Amino acid sequence: MDPFDLNDREIAAYTLTRQRIVSQIDDIETKGGSAGTLKRLKRFGNAFSWYPQFYPQILEDIGGMTDKQLMSALRTEEGFMKLIAPVKGLPIHHKFASRTGGDVPIRTPADVFLDVRKRVYNKFGFGPGNNPINLGAQGAIDERMHQGRFGSKGTVFEESRGLGMAPTEELPILHGKGTRDIGGKLGQDPALLRSQSDEIFNAIEPFLDTQLDKYNEVVQNPVTIKQRNIIQEGIDPAAFDVGRTTEQSTAVRKAAEKTGLDVKFASAFDFSGSSARFSTKGFARGVGRFIPGPMDDIALGTGFGGIAAGAAFVTGGDPAQAFGDVVSDVAVGDLQGGELFDESQDFGEALKQSRQQNARPLMDRLDEGALGDAGRAIKRGGRISFGFGGVKFTLPEYGYSELLGVN
Repeated sequence: MDPFDLNDREIAAYTLTRQRIVSQIDDIETKGGSAGTLKRLKRFGNAFSWYPQFYPQILEDIGGMTDKQLMSALRTEEGFMKLIAPVKGLPIHHKFASRTGGDVPIRTPADVFLDVRKRVYNKFGFGPGNNPINLGAQGAIDERMHQGRFGSKGTVFEESRGLGMAPTEELPILHGKGTRDIGGKLGQDPALLRSQSDEIFNAIEPFLDTQLDKYNEVVQNPVTIKQRNIIQEGIDPAAFDVGRTTEQSTAVRKAAEKTGLDVKFASAFDFSGSSARFSTKGFARGVGRFIPGPMDDIALGTGFGGIAAGAAFVTGGDPAQAFGDVVSDVAVGDLQGGELFDESQDFGEALKQSRQQNARPLMDRLDEGALGDAGRAIKRGGRISFGFGGVKFTLPEYGYSELLGVN
């Protein structure tokens, strides 16, 4: 069943609420009034239009609400965002901003926009507004990657605490440059506001795609992963999962403060070490997003094994050993006897040995000549960075001196 469906009574309340919000907006824009109130009406009006189920008190009692009571009910989003944060001071990011499309969510006829919402849901599995997939603990992001600035005063993220590195454009920022345009002008197009749902969806869709790409880039960034691991490993593995309750997040938040893991979390905003080492497995996982199915680790492991073997060959190392080590790291070690491997087969013992090899630190194996002179160059040498699909990875630089046999 479509979770965006509303019954007849709820549709009536939905329609009336949107009309009241638009009427108040028009009064302020034509007669003058508080700019802050105007901004809140648009923000909360859009959130309500996208996902009214977040506001059951409005759907149940809209007829008896004063304008002040209506605004109070609409503002419950703010309180929720504070309570759902696993660490005090972490902002909660909507995957899709409620203001996507500008005034489209509040000024499009109710029946038409309800169908727009269905179209969005059918493609993405969720939509803008305060639904559990779009807004929750999974969207808790350090303010330095959320707005590109330090966090709020009185939290471990404020600048004066000096925890972690300063904001930088070297990392992706959810609300950074190039992210401001989310279709605001669409709501100023009278023709579009009178269009059918398919035309409106087609106009909004690109702005949703862009936001989701940016969100995925941020949550998959090594800095975000490193920070979240502190809470997941130290308190609750599910701390940043979809569907968390405010009670669950409050328990995690209190535990983080009590144990000092909130300080450790803020301090982990450090990207200086992100290019300090090369992980074939981590790189393969990143590239593997573009290779569907269980073959990604095998293909990538074999590819990197070939590169390693070539590097070992030109330096007089052992190409076979180099190839095997890298394939073990990326393919066999990652799958851990998964779909493609059956330990009961003849190669079960080889798989066991590869697991044992994979469990040993890569730097130890480099010292022992896993890649010959190339391995020692990797451990000692410089690095180059490049972008792949919007994600930055680092690769070891193979020095000319190693190639010439000088070192």
